[in-house]
This record gives sequence, structure tokens and C-alpha cells, in this order.
Amino acid sequence: MDTLLSSIMVIASSVVATTDGTEPGRDIATLLMRSTFYVSGTSTGGTAFILCHPINGEGSDPQFVSTLVTAHHVLDKISEDFMSIEWRRETSTGYERQLEKCAIRSNGKPLWVKHPTADIAAMHVVVPPGVDIGLVSTAVLATDENLIKYEVKPSDQLFVLGFPHAQGLGGFPVLRTGAIASFPIVPTKKYPLMVFDFRVFPGNSGGPVFMRSEMRYYEGSFHPNIVQFIVGLVSERSNPEVAVEDDLGNVTVQRQDLQLGIVIQAPLILQTIEMLPEIKLAPSPTP
Repeated sequence: MDTLLSSIMVIASSVVATTDGTEPGRDIATLLMRSTFYVSGTSTGGTAFILCHPINGEGSDPQFVSTLVTAHHVLDKISEDFMSIEWRRETSTGYERQLEKCAIRSNGKPLWVKHPTADIAAMHVVVPPGVDIGLVSTAVLATDENLIKYEVKPSDQLFVLGFPHAQGLGGFPVLRTGAIASFPIVPTKKYPLMVFDFRVFPGNSGGPVFMRSEMRYYEGSFHPNIVQFIVGLVSERSNPEVAVEDDLGNVTVQRQDLQLGIVIQAPLILQTIEMLPEIKLAPSPTP
């Protein structure tokens, strides 16, 4: 029987071993692979990922709330008041899928918040006990300062996770790559979108786009550290209307798939998450 998810799960410091909420000792690709899921309604679906967002709880231990992030149109196009999430559990024989329902509307009103100008939605969710999930903090969302310091530029390789045409392997998303194909990138307030050189299919919308760069050159030299952060999320494919002339000279306006993706930059994701209602917790029990 499907479980209706209607409350919030808080991840305490006993589970999260770093102060920002990110699981220690893991690269961002593995963590995001484990925290990215397929969400769907009766006739539509897309990609969503879950971040740990710090909240103002009393006590000495940091506490985090599970926040689901996706493209706004993914949730908006689901006509039902519930969406399906395909969770995953790790067992002794491998991973098993677990399809459950999650409320996205109450009395017809969305339970998510939408960015005022961008195609981003965020909502609190509860992660069922036993579900395998990578703990990724909102602290890994790239800021303008990150983009400037690490000299993120056109031609830089990015990675994206998603479920093109609802396809994955064992319930996990597909990892694909492409390059930043637009300029300028900052300030993101003026340039909230970037063009990404990869083809977007139905089901890719809402997927996280991230950088993982080793021996990166910045500030005048190469650095041995790994630079990794979330750059943004997939919003749509680039398919502008263009005038097309046939052999007889007839001109029609058609949409052309440029095989490019439109990515909304990470600062707008954080802005959306910060629009969610504040959650206050009781103090952590004293040992």
C-alpha cells in the first residue's frame, strides 16, 4: 500500500557528520546520484533532488530538514494532489525500488514554493525510514563568489543527473556531461540562466547540474584540491521559433531543437528554499 507522506523528517547531527549537513568523505557525484529521484503524476514526470537545509533549532547539535528541489513545471503539470516518488532501499542483495505517494497540494493549494521569476520549486518532504539517500547540504550550492574564485567559464565541463524519458538503471538517474556554452555567467542576478551543451529530453527537467574538477587552474596556478558544487538545475531545452523556408520559397515558423539545455543557476535555488516556512524544533535532549 502506498504511504502518504505528509510530515517533515529532520536529520540530526547523529546522522550528519559535518556541520553543513553534507555526508563526509564522498564526492558530489555519488552523493547526488543517491539523492536524486524520479517524481511523476499520471501522465507526466521529471527529476527531483533532495538537499539538507539547516534550520533554527535550539540546542548544541545542528539540525537539518529534507527539502525537495525540482523545476516548477514538473510539479505544476501533475494534476493530482499527490506525486509518486521512486525511493530506493539498499538490501543485502542490492537496491530495491520503493514507490510511494507524496502530497504536493492541500485543498488544491500547492505545498511547494515557487521562485518569483525562475522555473524552480522547493518543498519540505519526509524521507521514509530505511531509504538510502546521500546527504547533500545547501552549502554546496554555488554562489557568485564560488563562480568567480574558481573562474568558472565557457567550455568548463559540467555533469547532470536525470531520468530522460523516465529511464534510469535500477531506479538511479543517468549521469551525462556537457560544457558551459554561454557567457557571461556572473553576476547571476543579471544572468540567472546559462546554456549547457547537452540535449534535454522529457524527464530531465529538475535534475541537478554540478561541477567536479580536479587539479583546477585558478588564481594563477593549478590546485590539487577537488572543486565540486551544484551549479544549477535543468529547466528546459533550447527550442526557439525560427523562420524556415522550403524549396518552393514558402516560409513557416517552426520550433527547432538546438540540442542545448537551459540551466537555472544555483543562487536562485537557495533563494527558493529560503522562501519555505520556517521550522522550529524542540531542544535536543541532554545526554
